[in-house]
Amino acid sequence: MIYMEDKKPITLKYISRARNWLKEYSADSETEIGKHATIKAFSYCHELSFKLLARVLLEIEGAPAAESIKEIFKQAACMELIDDAQLWFDFTCIRKKANNCFDQKTFKEMEKALPIFQQELDSLIERLQKNYTFDE
Repeated sequence: MIYMEDKKPITLKYISRARNWLKEYSADSETEIGKHATIKAFSYCHELSFKLLARVLLEIEGAPAAESIKEIFKQAACMELIDDAQLWFDFTCIRKKANNCFDQKTFKEMEKALPIFQQELDSLIERLQKNYTFDE
């Protein structure tokens, strides 16, 4: 079961900062260090996204605690916090591959998905800002 144990205020500060890092690192993904930084930033943004969504769904919307990451994205799509749960499932698969073994093929797959991921991440942050009040 995915549940946030800490009762810290929900904030968009960390996901916004991570999004900026992802944009910065992905612009410099020609070097090996740049590629690794991009993968780490992608992974971090993805993790913050599902954890933030889990907290919003559970603590603000009162939705039942999700059993999996997939369930979080399904619930978020039903609440129109994201457009396409399947797209986020695809991002989850890419993240798992990139974290488990780094090779050129995996990086190319992530690099291809990166513009869409960044757009979806921006959209998620905008929707959260529009629909909820967060501590800063």
